[in-house]
Amino acid sequence: MAERSEHLERFLADHDAPCPGCGYNLRGLEGDQCPECGERLELRIGMADPKLSQFIGGLIGLAAGLGFHGLFLIWVGYVAAVGTFSMWDALPPLVVGLVVSSAALFAWTGLRARMRRLPLSRRRLLVFVCWAWSIGSVLWFFASLR
Repeated sequence: MAERSEHLERFLADHDAPCPGCGYNLRGLEGDQCPECGERLELRIGMADPKLSQFIGGLIGLAAGLGFHGLFLIWVGYVAAVGTFSMWDALPPLVVGLVVSSAALFAWTGLRARMRRLPLSRRRLLVFVCWAWSIGSVLWFFASLR
């Protein structure tokens, strides 16, 4: 523990670095706590480019589909309860879309670390598949309303 604190002190002896908690300049810090907010600090290595843009793009695509299916499932339930018109034909696309989007979103978040190691073309293809699924399932829902 003392060795880690020593490395931190050595780094901050001649570097300006803001405290991640409060923004206080830690240059010349002695110890491993911010004198302003009292948070414990440690020296870490981070990736310069975490390659998250494709992960976030796919995440947004799947989340958009999941949100659409969830909201329209609530709407279909309301319309069925009020009894204005029959929505039974719209139920299968919504339920399938909700289940598949949920499973895909769960799998997508679990694959985050592995995605970083994939080639860019494969990551882009996966993002396209996420968006294609969401858009396709929404179109399936609207087609079932006829």
